[in-house]
Amino acid sequence: DRQNAQPEYPWPTWILGIGLLGAITTTEVLATGPLERVRLLLQLQRSIPTLQPKYTGMFNCIRRVYREQGFLSFWRGTLPNLIGQYSHVPLLLGLNYIVYSATKDDKLATTTIATTLLNTTEISLLYPLELASTRLAADVGKGSTREFRGLFNCLSTIYREGGLRGLYKGLSARMGYYLMLTGVLNGSSNTCFEVWGARKEGAGQPWPTFFAALLTTNVLARTLSYPFNTVSRRLMMQAGRSENNVEFK
Repeated sequence: DRQNAQPEYPWPTWILGIGLLGAITTTEVLATGPLERVRLLLQLQRSIPTLQPKYTGMFNCIRRVYREQGFLSFWRGTLPNLIGQYSHVPLLLGLNYIVYSATKDDKLATTTIATTLLNTTEISLLYPLELASTRLAADVGKGSTREFRGLFNCLSTIYREGGLRGLYKGLSARMGYYLMLTGVLNGSSNTCFEVWGARKEGAGQPWPTFFAALLTTNVLARTLSYPFNTVSRRLMMQAGRSENNVEFK
């Protein structure tokens, strides 16, 4: 009986697993931080008026960031990402418990709606951190010429100038990005598992083909949803600005 099912692992194992997940998450965020900032700078450079001349490519961006802003500047915007990732785990566990309790009948429509609400709730709660990460990464100043002095200065400045609405600038486009991304990923992944994952012994395709199919669907999902990512990031750059000083209405 699902309702009376007991946990498969003891609590110490869960705690150890969450701690290990936190260590992996920290390593991943710190390792990919420089590339993430370079990606954001290339994506948003036309929305940064103080950036002159513009970057001509990835390697030009890396050289100029190191020369003009220093080595540690490659990790600008990493702190909000770390906080968001650490908040993601307990938030996801709590929301998943609510979904689990509300969908015990296992009806597909109910589960789909609940999962969609879970994703949109999580995105909404953590969105200000994502906005702050974007704005800090797009800050190309150095020392006294920086737009923001840190995470809390960034959030407080945007809130003071744009109110609560400013902290959620571009949220609708971000919702579209995540919903398309997860929709394509889930649908294509389920198809791959049905075709390759549930095959009988000695039948079907070998695992390298299965892995290649998953990798291809992942790239496809991110490519299709990327325009929504660009729109949301460009709108984030307008947060806290007056109506007369925005590029997109």
